[in-house]
Amino acid sequence: MRNYIKSIEEKLNDVQYILLAVITSILIQMPLQGLIYLYEKYGGDFGSQFTGESMIFLLISGCIIGPIIESFFIIFLIWILKDKFHLKKKLHLLLTTSVIFASLHYYSPMYIIVIFPSCFIIVYSYLCYKPKKLSSFTVMLWVHIISNTTVILLSLF
Repeated sequence: MRNYIKSIEEKLNDVQYILLAVITSILIQMPLQGLIYLYEKYGGDFGSQFTGESMIFLLISGCIIGPIIESFFIIFLIWILKDKFHLKKKLHLLLTTSVIFASLHYYSPMYIIVIFPSCFIIVYSYLCYKPKKLSSFTVMLWVHIISNTTVILLSLF
């Protein structure tokens, strides 16, 4: 499976990879919307820190400022896990960083479950994807920005 994914990635330029990562993230989240519906229907609060905020605030904080700060945090977290906790295998770093990153979005337990695939794809973009022209950070940042923007805009409908 890993070789199959790598063979696909090798054929993509950076922009194509970013778009594929975002589309994959959205497609994975779509079936999870049913879980959110059931969770809220039977008394759970899905939660969001930006309920009632203006659209401009959501777009600036959730689509620009948030992803920039969180992307630097992901790099710092990976460094800590490598240097202080001696995690060397990419899979261990990928899973651990993704779980921690998703957990930092703790608005509800269901929110963490729903956001984990996106976190995984964002961290994968930095750790595993080999960019052709852009830096790993830039690829990760664009995946993060476009994913957040897409989710925020889709939540309006």
